[in-house]
Amino acid sequence: MFGRGNKALGVVIADMNGDRWPDIYVANDTTANFLFINNGAGTAFTESAQLLGGAFSSTGEPQASMGVAFGDYDRNGWPDLLLTHFTGESNTLYQNRGAQGLHDVSNLTGLREPSLPKLGFGTIMDDLNSDGHMDLFVTNGHIDPRYEESEGYEMVPQLFSFDGQRWRERPAVSGEFFARELVGRAAGTGDMDRDGDLDLCVVHHNSPAALLRNDSRSGRSLVVRLTGRTSNRSAVNAHVTLRCADETLVQELAGGTSYAASHERVLHFGLGALQGSLQLTVAWPAGTEQSFEIPAEQLSVQIVEGVGLVQGN
Repeated sequence: MFGRGNKALGVVIADMNGDRWPDIYVANDTTANFLFINNGAGTAFTESAQLLGGAFSSTGEPQASMGVAFGDYDRNGWPDLLLTHFTGESNTLYQNRGAQGLHDVSNLTGLREPSLPKLGFGTIMDDLNSDGHMDLFVTNGHIDPRYEESEGYEMVPQLFSFDGQRWRERPAVSGEFFARELVGRAAGTGDMDRDGDLDLCVVHHNSPAALLRNDSRSGRSLVVRLTGRTSNRSAVNAHVTLRCADETLVQELAGGTSYAASHERVLHFGLGALQGSLQLTVAWPAGTEQSFEIPAEQLSVQIVEGVGLVQGN
C-alpha cells in the first residue's frame, strides 16, 4: 500500500464505506489526501480519495493537512472527518454521504471563516457537553515565530458546537483556557476523572501541556469501554449501536485521529435529554455481536468480547 506524493501527518483507521472493514484515511501536508479502501479481505487496499472525495477541498486544491477529527456530526450513520490546515486555507469538514462519498461542507456549515486566520494541529470531534450535538476542539499555533507580527505565532484554541445546521464558535462559555494564546500541537481525550464525559490533554510547543477537566455536561451520557478477545484487544473497528426511544446512535472505535496523540480507548455517547433504558449492541471486528440493556442511571459500561458486561457505574 503506497500513495504517491505522500506527506502524511494525520491518520484515521475506520470503516468509511459501510462494509465493516477498516479503511485508512491519510491527511497529507500540501499534497492530495489518501483514502485507502479495504478490499474486504484485509489483504489489499485501493487508494480512492479522488474517486470518493476527501483528496481535495471544494475548490479542487490540496491543502496543508495536519490533524484529523472523526465522528458522525450530522447523525446520518456515516463517519465524517474534520481536517486542520495552514493559515489562509481554512479547516475542512468532509461530510460522509455513504455511496456518494465525502463532500467538503466547511463553508455551508460555518467553519470556513473562523478557521482561515488559524493554523490548526490537534483536533477532536465529540459531544463534549452531552447535549446531543457534536462539538469540535482545535488547538492552533504557527510553525514559525517569524510570523508573530503578521499571521501570528501563538494562537488561541477554538471550540465549536453544532446546532443541527451550523457550527458556532463558543469562546465566551468555554473557559479561560480559550482566551490564552499558545502554540498548540497534540490533543488527546480521556475520561480522566471518571465522571462520564471526556476531558482533554493538549500539548504545546515550548510551554506546559494543559489538562482540561470537562465540567460542561448539560445532558445525559454513556461511556463505553471495550476489550477484544477474538478481535484485536483494543477493539479498533468495533461498532456500537445505541437505541433509546426513537433515537439510534452509531459509533466506531477508530484507530489514530487528532495529531501526534493517543486517546483513551472509549466511546462517549452524548444523549442530551433522552430518558429511559438503553439498548446497546456491539458488532465486534471478528464478526460476532452482543446486545445489552443498560439501566437509565448507568454512566459507563465495560464490555469484554464473548463475556459481556464486566463492570459499570
